[in-house]
Amino acid sequence: MKRIVIWAVALTFTLGLYAPGVAQAHVGEINTRLKLSVSDRTPNDGQRVVFRGSLKSKNRRCFRNQQIQILRNGNVFKTTRTNNRGRYRTVKRVTQSGRYRARFNGFGPFGTHPHSHTCKPSRSPQIRIRVN
Repeated sequence: MKRIVIWAVALTFTLGLYAPGVAQAHVGEINTRLKLSVSDRTPNDGQRVVFRGSLKSKNRRCFRNQQIQILRNGNVFKTTRTNNRGRYRTVKRVTQSGRYRARFNGFGPFGTHPHSHTCKPSRSPQIRIRVN
């Protein structure tokens, strides 16, 4: 019996040192990419414009059902959410010219202790809209 216990302890120790995939605690930041497009860059005053885009990431938690802010000249113009594929679409009447962009403020931390992951914030390039 004593030999079996010694053998089991030795085997467990050896596997613990050399087995691949041994879990270790870590903190990770996951990159995100945000895109924005508009249906019309020169709308008439009060015309509806469709804002659409996508939030991409390697981890689906970073793009599913996330809040996206549409900004006009740096101020929040409209807020929407992504779908399960990271896509969003919203319609808004535009009355002012300006520089529009989408912003994702990040998400997290999430994960099971001691693993912690955070989705990094991102923003789209600016799109200039000139209202006629």
